[in-house]
Amino acid sequence: GAVRPEQVLGLTFTNKAAGELAARIRMLLSQIREPGHDDTAEPTIQTYHAFAMDLLSQWGLLVGAEPSAALLSPTDLAVRTYRAVAASRVRCEDLGTAVIRTVSDRVARLDDELSEHLVTPEALRAHDQRLLEALVDEPGAPARDALAATRKRLLVSQVVEEVRADRARDAVVSFADLMRLAVAITEVEQVRRDQRERFAVVLVDEYQDTSVAQRLMLQNLFADGHPLTAVGDPLQAIYGWRGASVANIDGFREHFATAVGQAPATTLTINRRSGSVILDAANAVAADVRAQHPGVDVLQAGGAGSGQVFASLHDSWRDEVAWLVDRIRELIGAGQCPDEIAVLCRTNEVVRLVALELRQAGIPTAAASLGSVLHQPEVVE
Repeated sequence: GAVRPEQVLGLTFTNKAAGELAARIRMLLSQIREPGHDDTAEPTIQTYHAFAMDLLSQWGLLVGAEPSAALLSPTDLAVRTYRAVAASRVRCEDLGTAVIRTVSDRVARLDDELSEHLVTPEALRAHDQRLLEALVDEPGAPARDALAATRKRLLVSQVVEEVRADRARDAVVSFADLMRLAVAITEVEQVRRDQRERFAVVLVDEYQDTSVAQRLMLQNLFADGHPLTAVGDPLQAIYGWRGASVANIDGFREHFATAVGQAPATTLTINRRSGSVILDAANAVAADVRAQHPGVDVLQAGGAGSGQVFASLHDSWRDEVAWLVDRIRELIGAGQCPDEIAVLCRTNEVVRLVALELRQAGIPTAAASLGSVLHQPEVVE
């Protein structure tokens, strides 16, 4: 009775995760709802970008953005960026290449990084000018390389502005634009009041993968003691290349501090999925990373048995795959269902090769990667 279902906001990264979270919450609500209550009222469960899109459509005019702006798919964004780069007054030759695609990729990366870290092209150029002045008299190859990179980045930042202007003219936005605009929108006090009244409880998933922009959007809206719970694991923070900042979860207690002090934190250490031997190996592998995050404790087993860990070293790729096929055959022969066996690989190409070997051995295989799907005979045909 403390809050109504529609007063709950849940945020996560992917549509799949949002769907799973919504399904679990619906199941829970069906168990606790009392007769006579509104069964149609449900929490808002969204991805971070869907939530930002809602903010843009409702409040975009407050920051000079088009509320009806369409969100570009990655493919459409790449096409638009390429065309804008081709039409730019900055020549590819000035950036040390004759290939438009190379420049387009550089522009796209810088555009995303600036948005995710909320740095304007103007601020970047001011920084680079100071860098040029500091390095111009420095001797040695490293200083010369840094000077050359800085001069190129000054030009690329100009193209970023042209690319953004091109999107603004046609009222379309990229995912990075969306977060940059959402932060600006959430700095408006009227928006903050509205969202705090609408959502009495906020649940944030996979917090270690949030970017600086996503954290500031949440902080602008729900800091200063509003009921917000973030769940995450700094040891799983692997998406720095797309703007994620592990400093968000490490600094959560300060970012969302209240008048009486830091936000409280609870450490979850019981793993009910993996056996104790598996967790011993995992804890050993993660030791160096865990040492960088003092608040993270060693995982403890929670009743999943002991499990088994094998290490196998081979002279060749062929020997390794043969060993893998034999192990899976043994498991299936012992009664293990094939769809409960997983093989994890580092690259799509390795996924494809392993899947091919397993199929040739007569083992039913589903390859969960885009690269391998495109190489399946049925899809190729």
